Amino acid sequence: MPILKKHQAGTKVGNELIRKNLKWAIEQHIEILPRIPVIPHFNDSLDDAKLIATHLKELGLKKVQLLPFHQMGEKKYQLLHRNYAYENTKALHPEDLLSYQQIFTNQGIDCFF
Repeated sequence: MPILKKHQAGTKVGNELIRKNLKWAIEQHIEILPRIPVIPHFNDSLDDAKLIATHLKELGLKKVQLLPFHQMGEKKYQLLHRNYAYENTKALHPEDLLSYQQIFTNQGIDCFF
């Protein structure tokens, strides 16, 4: 699924404004640090990493922070009596995402956790 459609599916909004603002900030020489949540069964595949890294490279970004999925918000959903779509989903750790990180590094993007 292309990055635009995946973003739309996950957030229910497009990412055109985000991309426009990123491009503008880069053109203004404003330092940008995208923080990318890596979520199991949503954007955790190596193909997803390639799509995201390629897109960010095309925009001219040079650094990115990966945010491995965790379960810290699950209790809040329970307290609000809301369904949590990622209940019982295993948390990710930096060591789980080394190949994912390497894809960004191979694109010349400084990628860290």
